[in-house]
Order: sequence, then structure tokens, then C-alpha cells
Amino acid sequence: MVEARDGVTLHTVVQLPSVSPPGEKFTAVLIRTPYGAKGLSPADLVFLPTSITKDAVLVSQDMRGRMESRGQWNFFRNDTTDGEDTLRWITSQAWSDGRVITYGRSADGIGAYLLSRTPSPPSAVVASVVMFGTADLFSVCFGEGGLYRESLVEQWHAKLGEGTAPVRENERFGPWWSANSPDHGFTRRGGVTPPTVHLTGWYDIFVNGAIQAYEGSVGTQAIIINQGGHCHLGEDYTGFETKLVEREVSRILNAKGSVSKRIAFFLMGFERNRWVCQAFWPPKKSVHYYLTVGGNLLPSLPQRRSYQSFLYDPDNPAPTLGGNNLFLACGPRDHGLWAERSDVLFYAGEGLTSPQAVVGEVRMSLEVASSQADTDFIVMLLDVSPTGTLTNILDDGVRMRWRNGQVKSEPLTPHKPVTVSFSLGHTAYLFGPGHKIAVFVTSSNYPRFSANPNTGDPLLYPSTPRVANNTVYHSRFTKISLPFVDTKYLRDCRL
Repeated sequence: MVEARDGVTLHTVVQLPSVSPPGEKFTAVLIRTPYGAKGLSPADLVFLPTSITKDAVLVSQDMRGRMESRGQWNFFRNDTTDGEDTLRWITSQAWSDGRVITYGRSADGIGAYLLSRTPSPPSAVVASVVMFGTADLFSVCFGEGGLYRESLVEQWHAKLGEGTAPVRENERFGPWWSANSPDHGFTRRGGVTPPTVHLTGWYDIFVNGAIQAYEGSVGTQAIIINQGGHCHLGEDYTGFETKLVEREVSRILNAKGSVSKRIAFFLMGFERNRWVCQAFWPPKKSVHYYLTVGGNLLPSLPQRRSYQSFLYDPDNPAPTLGGNNLFLACGPRDHGLWAERSDVLFYAGEGLTSPQAVVGEVRMSLEVASSQADTDFIVMLLDVSPTGTLTNILDDGVRMRWRNGQVKSEPLTPHKPVTVSFSLGHTAYLFGPGHKIAVFVTSSNYPRFSANPNTGDPLLYPSTPRVANNTVYHSRFTKISLPFVDTKYLRDCRL
């Protein structure tokens, strides 16, 4: 057991190397988990070279309030301080050489990220490998625009046997989130400091948080982005991808004070199965496509202001068919069913004459109005194939009472137009010749996001749903901004 600073004991399993002569010192590999500490096997450390693990002390620990650890589970809010206390304990052991590698996947990766902000002792963490994690749990639960990730939050807590009331009663960003969301835009306190390999996926539930962690990091770092992440879209963790991660782990462990960053990502879409490696994000040109009358998506301003309306009924939401999900259908899926709904607006560009690569953050701006004091507006970026398949690439939106940030709830004035701007997330996608870039605009995607009852009531105290008459205005404010990249800057990975 490791004793935390407040006296709570944390169940900890320690495995010494099979050959450990008396008095020899070892580096430790630390995993902190809510799923049960255990003796670690090579399969648990798939991305760490055996040259490291065979001569390391493997330490796994139950997070506070989980399994055999004491205290109360608090949605990662104690994990920075508990992790610091564990580092102090490790480095005080007779077998320790004072060096620790933190390692974690999914929830374990969240713990590793939180510890990497303020490692204490400051020199103890010499490297970190984080797979499919984040250090911004507020955005995981509510996104940039306040949409509650109902399926993800509710089902993951149910898996743990924990309730979600504390999350739902804190949909306003405040002190409750400061300890588990250091990367959130309102309170960013500084990024990852140890040399780190960040592994994520374009359809992963935590991809935006992982990219944010990489962007805010200092020193030697690498980010590797596959297609699926948690979604498991055929990733080969025994072949090329594993070798790529192992190469970057070896690089950061041997950096010896040098500072460099590396980027490797899977380019989706046309010409599939292509890995791109860069020293930096490729140069991009942001192009605005405007939503116009007749369902057109054009790179020029609309000739006149117009609008299109639809009725959104919370009791009949558009069903989730794919996307960045964990317990639902995930990844790229055909969304032809959405095109048949009267509460989904569809806008498409012209067929492309040559491949077009979009790499980076996609942003959306909408001029909208509603008959109710609150509602949602949700946008999905699509690839329309020559055969008519509608494949989702990104989706997100805004809960209108939180349109100016989740600090103060601001109801709408019914039927009064307002402009909102939000991120759809990050991607690397190659649209093929003959394909069309398109978007859906709607007010639901359930149960990926909770169905807004259109009342403005807090999540914890919902009331009788109301039907909303929602309007999208075709104006200079209603546009999607796409980061286009010349394919000559996309260099294939070489091992």
C-alpha cells in the first residue's frame, strides 16, 4: 500500500525484474488504473520495447476509491496529488534509481496525463506513453459547445458502478473541474512536461484532448494518430504501428536534453492505408464554404440572405449511427438514413475534379434562431461518394444556452437570430475525385448527445420536452472552414 498525503491508502502491486541482484537500482514503469491493479505482462505494455520492460520494476496501482484502494472515487479529481505521492514513494524505495516511466491506456492514460503536468519530484518522470487519453474531462463530457455526451458518460460510469449526478450537476465549468481538466481552455495551467508519446485516433473519444495535450507540451514529444483509437478500425498493433510507437519511445528516452517534436498520422479517405510522418503539422490554407439556398455548399458568399427551418422534436431525435463513440456504433458509417429525415438539413458541394486533403481542425459558424429559449444545433461533415454513400467524418455542435462558454447560461430570445462558432474537431481526410464535401445541420444525434428538451432546464432537473422550430440563415456568417493541405507536403512514413 502507498499512503497518500491525506492518509488514504492506495493498493499497489510491485514486480521486480526476474534478475535483480542485491543493491541494484531499477527504473520503474507506473500504471495507475480504475480497473484493477495486477501483475503486468508484456501484453499490458505492448508499446514499450522489451529492452526497457525486462530491466524495469513494474508498478500498478488502483486509483483512489477503486477496487482495493481506500477512499472515495472522485472522477480523477485526486489523481494528480495521488500520483505525486506515488512518485515520491517509488523514488524512496531501495530498488529505485529515481527514474519513472508513466504508461497508460484510456482511463489509465488520463491518470498519466494528469500526473505529467506537475510531476513531483520534478525529475522523476523521464518519459510518458499515453494511449487514447485526455487531460480535459470537462470537454469529454460536454465538448466545446455544451452538448452532454450522454452515452459515453452514463455507460462508462455504469461500467464502473458509479453514478453520474456529480457530472450532470456541474455542466457549468467551475472549481469542481479544475483538478481533472487542466487542459481546458478556461484554466490551462501549462502542458505536458516529460518527454511523451501521445497515441490517439481520428475517431477516438479523446482525440481532441490528446491533440491539445501535444500542442501544449514542451520538450521532446511525438503524437501518433491512427484511424480508430477506442473504435478499433482494424489497427495493427503488432506490425507497422507498434514499430512506429516503439521508435518514438526509444527516441524520447534517448533524447538527453534535446528538444524535438514528431507527428505521424493516418490519412483517411481516398488512397487508404497511408501513414504520413512530419516534423510539424503541414502548412494549410483555410477555405470557407458557405451554406446557401437549395442545399448548396459553395466557396463563395451567398448572393442573398435566405433561410431554412425545421421542427426538432426531442421525443424523436436523429439516431446515432457512427462517429467518435465508445459504447455505440463508431467510426465512419453511411448516414443515408439521416438524409431522409425532415429535421436534418443537407448541403453539398460540387463533385471534386482532383483529390483534396483536409488536415487539421475544422470550424463551423452558424447564424440561427429558435422558437424556444434553448435548443441544440449540430453539424456533421460528410464525404459523399459518387455512388451516393454519405460517410461521416466529424460532428459536434452547441447547446444554445451555453453558446458563449459554459460559465454562464444565457437563454435565447425566441426567433431572434444569433451567430455561434464552434469546433467540429480534428481530422486528416483525403476526398477523392468525383466525391462531394457536404454537411448536415440538425438538432440531435442521440444518444451520442443527450436530446435537448428545449426548455433551458439544468441536466439534473429536466422538465417536459417542447418542440422547437429551428432556423438556419444562409448568410456570410453560416460557413464551414476547412484546412486544405497540398498533398505534396504529406510525406509517407519510413521506418
